[in-house]
Amino acid sequence: MGACSSGIGTAVKRRLSSDESDEETLFGRTISTDSGFFRRQSSGSSGGFLSFFRQHSGASSQDLEIRDKVSAPQQTIRSPKSAIRESARAYERAAVDALVAKQREMLSTIMMELDGHGRKMGHWIWWVFPTETIGDHDPANTMVTKDTALLLLAAETSLAWRQVLEKICTLLEQEGIHVLPRRDHGRIHFFLTFWTELESCPAWLRSVCKRLQQFSWPKN
Repeated sequence: MGACSSGIGTAVKRRLSSDESDEETLFGRTISTDSGFFRRQSSGSSGGFLSFFRQHSGASSQDLEIRDKVSAPQQTIRSPKSAIRESARAYERAAVDALVAKQREMLSTIMMELDGHGRKMGHWIWWVFPTETIGDHDPANTMVTKDTALLLLAAETSLAWRQVLEKICTLLEQEGIHVLPRRDHGRIHFFLTFWTELESCPAWLRSVCKRLQQFSWPKN
């Protein structure tokens, strides 16, 4: 290998002609070559030049291949943990997008139901009281996390969501806790836990939580 390296260095530094020389580069270094003879040997391609260089420098194909491998850019390989984190973020984003979609579809119907019956009648608790856990019977598999909460709060459904929550608070204060079925009380408990601990929780939602906290919401 030492003899080959010496031969490469000699060929790199060597000026093939003192007249009419052009600059060519090899391995990042500049050499002077005879514009006529050398260009005929290389035929305008790096392959022709390498062939010529191997013949006159004594460098083997293995020498040049080793240099090519060393100089090749390194590829970034993701760690398994990084891939898992990316997958989790995508899953959380899909869940909050599904939540916004269900709110867009259902909130006006929910408000009409509350106005007409004065209590919850349908199956929509997951989309009005979202938590970090997907409900057992939620057909849309919705949830919200600390990382996606701002997406929900900034969605176009935010105002309608607020109005429904405030309507429920008013009915609770007027009619009592039976406005919401007993099976939903655990979700209200975890809704309050999530949103009251969220630093980015807006003032209107903190007010809703305070009104809901007037009542006892068992976990189970």
